[in-house]
Amino acid sequence: MREWINDMVGKTLRCEIRDGGVTPIGKQHTTGWRVLPGMVIVCLKPGRASVSFEGGVTQWIASGEAVVIPAAVTHTLTQYLSHGISRWLVINFYIFSKFDLFRLVGVPVVLDRSRGEAMGAAIENWVSRREEYQAKSVLLACVKEMELGMQILGILAETAKFKDDAYVQLERIQPLLPVIAHLNTHYAEPVYRDTLAQLAHMSTAKFHRVFQEATGETPMNYLSGIRLRQAQQSLIGTGQSVATIAREVGYPDLFTFSKRFKRACGMSPLAYRQATRHFMSPPKG
Repeated sequence: MREWINDMVGKTLRCEIRDGGVTPIGKQHTTGWRVLPGMVIVCLKPGRASVSFEGGVTQWIASGEAVVIPAAVTHTLTQYLSHGISRWLVINFYIFSKFDLFRLVGVPVVLDRSRGEAMGAAIENWVSRREEYQAKSVLLACVKEMELGMQILGILAETAKFKDDAYVQLERIQPLLPVIAHLNTHYAEPVYRDTLAQLAHMSTAKFHRVFQEATGETPMNYLSGIRLRQAQQSLIGTGQSVATIAREVGYPDLFTFSKRFKRACGMSPLAYRQATRHFMSPPKG
């Protein structure tokens, strides 16, 4: 079974860069509490920062180090700079279509200076040439994006470790792969538990139990997570209305969408758009 897992991880691993930049910072800046749809990587030069998580845990980041925050983790980041730059990236690493690799793998929140500088230099180089790549060809832009993603993952992998239950969880997920693929493809459509159970070749009751044991969530909560992550990305990256975004991710009722979004993200969709419009772009001064 472990040979199958290693083989499948190798064959299905991919990355998706959601955004990235190099932002000059002229004064102390706090992001406020937020939840982002991708892993957040920030490398400061010079200066220091702190990142706080729900529950009161705070970690400090020195100049040149990198902070790594997994997707969907509530946090607030404060950067203490009189002058300097923030090199940042929001990225996802997936296996099995769209299963977050870092649900199975743990990495330190703070990476040392050598790794932080390597990440920062890679991000800075990609950002400085991104428009050039896009102007030459879509293919080149895609290749360079994947190249950066794998370079970042290579640095993360130096300190990453599979969580204790990772292999057990992957073994449980194996019979659910058709279901996970279906949810990631058809999240905007009505989804019924009986249909999902049929895809897994299980009774509805057994499917519900097996799915929850494998993912830690009910099938409908898992689906809701996919929909809300897609909504987060649309709120950040497009100017579409909240009602349009809600419909496109599978919520024809705006009230229901707003209620679930606020419960998951701690703020309304409009407030989220305002808070995350520019991940690391505070006013200069």
